[in-house]
Amino acid sequence: FLIVSGAIGEDVAVDAMLAGADDYVMKSRLARLVPAIERSLRNAEARRRRREVEAKLRDSEARLRALAANLPGMLFQLQYEAVGRLPHFVFVSEGARGLLERSPQDLLADFDAFWVLLHEADREPLREAFERAARDGALLGWEGRLATAESGTVHWVRLAASPLREVEGAQVWDGLLTDVTALKQAEDGLRVSHEQLRALSA
Repeated sequence: FLIVSGAIGEDVAVDAMLAGADDYVMKSRLARLVPAIERSLRNAEARRRRREVEAKLRDSEARLRALAANLPGMLFQLQYEAVGRLPHFVFVSEGARGLLERSPQDLLADFDAFWVLLHEADREPLREAFERAARDGALLGWEGRLATAESGTVHWVRLAASPLREVEGAQVWDGLLTDVTALKQAEDGLRVSHEQLRALSA
């Protein structure tokens, strides 16, 4: 929307621009009209492209949220700054409620909200896994036990994450934390069966 006038004052023209007009051209300076139209068309095309990009971004975010909500575990992104320090979560999916009985907001606010759930014997191996993966820019993998926040139920969990990028010297990983208790119980049952079979053979 462009205003071409020789009658309205500058104040009215400014108000019209603030209300959404693209430009104001005085009738005494019509040489500015064609450049103003071309600039307005370019701006309109840029706005159209921006709306398309924003719509695609909203669709992608909605798909990611739907995917994260339906994964059998907790989707996360974490950042690790330096050796000797714990990382912190940058993103945590709603799966945290079902797996850890913690809200994503609790985990984002303080990594200790996750750390205190871990079995003491499994904390140091996880810390070492962080340091090793950060040093090598490699995949992050770990298995251990944790007790859920409210019920205290002990679960075996598996953490698997891929290095994404470095941000100001800090390593960032995207990953998934899953409950592997049933798998561990099956492995234990299989091991007991093998031991019984060996004893019987003996």
